[in-house]
Amino acid sequence: MDTSSSAVSLKEQVMGDQDAGAAIFSSILQTNLTAVLGLVLDSDAAARREAVLLLDVVLRQGLLNPLQAVPHLMAAIADSEAQVWMLRL
Repeated sequence: MDTSSSAVSLKEQVMGDQDAGAAIFSSILQTNLTAVLGLVLDSDAAARREAVLLLDVVLRQGLLNPLQAVPHLMAAIADSEAQVWMLRL
């Protein structure tokens, strides 16, 4: 049995699994995007901070069009809580 062919197919399988995982995550994000963006403007500072952190991750991974998040992130820059506005991207 040729080990190089099995290593390649394992590598391809892992890549395929990662692509499928990213597609699932992106689909869930798009379904709940309105709620996530709404949390950026929530009255609870901890919720705002977590929403900004989530947007940071999805924007850096290219799973979200930045134009969808810019208005909400601009609002986060003007946040009264330092723990939120210091996270600006």
